[in-house]
Amino acid sequence: MAMSAAKSSQAASFAKDLQEARCLLAPVFGEAYCTKRPWMLLLAAVWIAVNRLQHQEPEAPSISSDDWRTSNSALEAKATALSLPSRPGETWEKWRDRVAQKLGGRG
Repeated sequence: MAMSAAKSSQAASFAKDLQEARCLLAPVFGEAYCTKRPWMLLLAAVWIAVNRLQHQEPEAPSISSDDWRTSNSALEAKATALSLPSRPGETWEKWRDRVAQKLGGRG
């Protein structure tokens, strides 16, 4: 289901890129140019899409609510989300205990 939603949003975005490419090319070359030379329209749309994707913020990795109990990297992410940085010299176990205490059993 998540993959379908991701493909859907990408398709919608590329459709917008095609529309933007047409808006950029038509005033310069004319609408007939875009119709007779669709490769130019596609090339412009791909350029717009690449530019958009290069400047897009990466998605945060999804972390299960219980992963922080077993994974150090997930613990760092959970603690950062809770604004609970590690203390100098603190062990992973102690840091994990502080996170659990702050969550109060919420997971």
